[in-house]
Amino acid sequence: MKTLNGLLFTLLVISGFTGGCSSGLENSTYSGRESSLRQAKTVYQYSHAYQFGTPSENGLLTDIQHFDPHGNITIHRKLNLEGKLRSQVNYIYNHLHQLIETRYYNQDQLLESRIVLNYDDLGRHIRNTEYDETGTIMNAEVIRYGSNNLVAETVYYGPDGTILWKTSYLYSDDNQKVEVKTIEGGGLITKREILHLNELGQISERFDYFPSGTVRQIFAYQYNDQGKKVADECYFPDGTLSWQVVYRYDRKGRLVLTAKQREDGIIEHRGVNFYNSDGLVARQNGDIGSLMYNKETFAYDNHGNRTHWIKYDPVLNEPVELVRYTYEYY
Repeated sequence: MKTLNGLLFTLLVISGFTGGCSSGLENSTYSGRESSLRQAKTVYQYSHAYQFGTPSENGLLTDIQHFDPHGNITIHRKLNLEGKLRSQVNYIYNHLHQLIETRYYNQDQLLESRIVLNYDDLGRHIRNTEYDETGTIMNAEVIRYGSNNLVAETVYYGPDGTILWKTSYLYSDDNQKVEVKTIEGGGLITKREILHLNELGQISERFDYFPSGTVRQIFAYQYNDQGKKVADECYFPDGTLSWQVVYRYDRKGRLVLTAKQREDGIIEHRGVNFYNSDGLVARQNGDIGSLMYNKETFAYDNHGNRTHWIKYDPVLNEPVELVRYTYEYY
């Protein structure tokens, strides 16, 4: 993909009358080629009415995002359909381009709260502190690291400094996470996970426990020879299968099918990816049995950046929502 010295990214959204259903395949649609979007200088989002399958001519500005030259978002403003401010978030960075403060404003541009982030001399994120509009601490999170330089514990504090809960992490000799445990301020274990890893360091089993220490659920994960996940399985404590999700790939290693089925083998729903000649997802379908509940299509420019996203009514096969992306390369 072409490296961009600058990129102006304009996002046009055309909304229909129905809500969308996710196909569950969103993470597989870009193949890493959408990274240039993070270099956008400004993002504009417009909402349109849908009239007889055609968007209205005039759109209303509902979302604005500004980015610095390093691709970090600096301002995010949301407007209502009347063009009035709904909310605004400002992001502040240090000389290392690390986020150090997030400020939240209401529709009157009055500060509602802010979160301050701190780092140690090694550049590791060690603390989040949330303040209200008066500067009073609302809560805080402290992050501690072990000798392996990985997060060993996160501790959450209330406004009076008391511990609300803390989560600890244990690792194997090769620095793979093998246990996660959350303890309330009173000492009660509210969550515990034990992870088993395969020879590649991938999670092969996960045991979830009740506070009493008994097993709540068991999750098993299967992979193919290329290390790609081919199945997620959930079991009851007695070993009975609750549900399973299977993943299928084509000869090029691209995800083409995700299907969730019950313990009796009946498929509850599935999602299918269709790719274009550039290896990018051109269409996603979702169905329950023979009933399609989701259809989305995608188009891209010569740089691999998405130019259109269209969601269809699965019954009428008519567009109900359209997102149009336009770019200026310079």
